[in-house]
Amino acid sequence: MSGVVTNSNDRDWLEKRRSLQLVFKYWGALLLGEIDKGIDYLEEAVDYGTEVTDIHVTLSRVLPFSTVQEIEKQPRYQSLLARFAIDQNWRQELLEIAGDLVQHTGIEVQMDEEY
Repeated sequence: MSGVVTNSNDRDWLEKRRSLQLVFKYWGALLLGEIDKGIDYLEEAVDYGTEVTDIHVTLSRVLPFSTVQEIEKQPRYQSLLARFAIDQNWRQELLEIAGDLVQHTGIEVQMDEEY
């Protein structure tokens, strides 16, 4: 199983690979449950121009729901979202867009809270 992290001694393999792109570092760390380290890499990636909106929307596609909940509770992650106006106003805009979609197309949009 080459390339698979198998024990806690291997968890710093991301740090040892300086040439590895940040996208692989933050997703790798988050997938390993290394939330703080993942947010470190994410903050660095955002400083280099990565769109935090794309990452925020993609979290639930890549990570287990329990991990997403843990990430979203982190003050540093909340601060990162706030820097890009991803807040209650942004969420309300998305809900309005979903409502418009239903009204104009008849396609129902099921919100996460309804699962």
